[in-house]
Amino acid sequence: MRDSDAVRDIYTSNRATIQTAVNELLWDEETGWFNDNTETELKPQDGNVWAILSGLINDESRITRILDNLQSRWTQWGPTSVEASHLHTIIISLASVNRFHRLVM
Repeated sequence: MRDSDAVRDIYTSNRATIQTAVNELLWDEETGWFNDNTETELKPQDGNVWAILSGLINDESRITRILDNLQSRWTQWGPTSVEASHLHTIIISLASVNRFHRLVM
């Protein structure tokens, strides 16, 4: 086995382990969001969008729930921040619009 194959195998295994842990420990079925960590109930937009864009989750029903939740936070300037409701998260808005566009196209 070449070194690059061994590295790929390690990363693939680690990704699967992380994917399982995130989905088991951080998904909140009641709200349809991923929690930020196991110590809080914070449902950050950036973490939820990253879970979609990175391919960490591939369950279309979860992806749709997250996108619906994100859209419910939108104002005319984009979604408000969970941590500071007077701030808007433009980068996350663009990422979620991009993902939503790919889902419906």
